[in-house]
Amino acid sequence: MSGAVSSEAEIWWTKEWGGENPAIARSINLAAKPLVVSDISEVSLGNVRSLGHLLESKVRLQLFNLNPQVPSEMQLLDRSTIPRIPKDFSEVFV
Repeated sequence: MSGAVSSEAEIWWTKEWGGENPAIARSINLAAKPLVVSDISEVSLGNVRSLGHLLESKVRLQLFNLNPQVPSEMQLLDRSTIPRIPKDFSEVFV
């Protein structure tokens, strides 16, 4: 019985990753011309895919790889690894 109930739920206690995605998607979908920027590490790729199912078709994704051998904080402070953000978006979500 619980399987039937949880399958219809927007979020459930067993959905540890991405539980906030419905609320995040609602905020992103309100923007006129939104861009979502994310790295695609093992954890974030699944989360971005989950979020993508909730986003409207007007939302664009810009995904990039970080080197798993280097701490992500160091890479995000290095200008050469920061992705270029196009100027034609109303809002950018990181």
